[in-house]
Amino acid sequence: KNGAHLPVDETVGDEVASLMQLMLPGDTNGAGIVQAGVLLKLMDNCAGICAFRHCKTNAVTATLDALNFSAPVFNGSVVSVIAAPRFGSSRSLEIEVTVTAENPLTTARYTAAHGFLTFVSLDPNGRPLPLVPLPEPRTQRQHRAREAGRERYERRKAARELSRRTPA
Repeated sequence: KNGAHLPVDETVGDEVASLMQLMLPGDTNGAGIVQAGVLLKLMDNCAGICAFRHCKTNAVTATLDALNFSAPVFNGSVVSVIAAPRFGSSRSLEIEVTVTAENPLTTARYTAAHGFLTFVSLDPNGRPLPLVPLPEPRTQRQHRAREAGRERYERRKAARELSRRTPA
């Protein structure tokens, strides 16, 4: 196991992406804890690679959903980021991202952050492109992840509609 929410054998397609990086003093605050923005950048980069692998076009972040920082990451930790597509509509792709931190001296690992980022595919003029459907889920876990992604998509869609109808 890789210590993250996304077991490699339970992912869909070849779009899965991963990054590893050693956290250095420039990544941390005065207490030696890695800044949230550093982890967020790694998550967005990894999810962007995942989206590009699926779309084969320029893909940009549209939303960040349910991002949870569950444990601090410290200077000297090795951070692993894994991103996998979970749900695709005709115009957007939801990607689950998990950050795992490892103490290189003890090899102890823990989940430090987890969230969902949604990407849209753009043509060279910056116009949204239709997405190729994700491969069909092969396992029960994949089916559950796809259905949960569909539910999050429907909630985001309803919230967008509500905000369009609500005067500022």
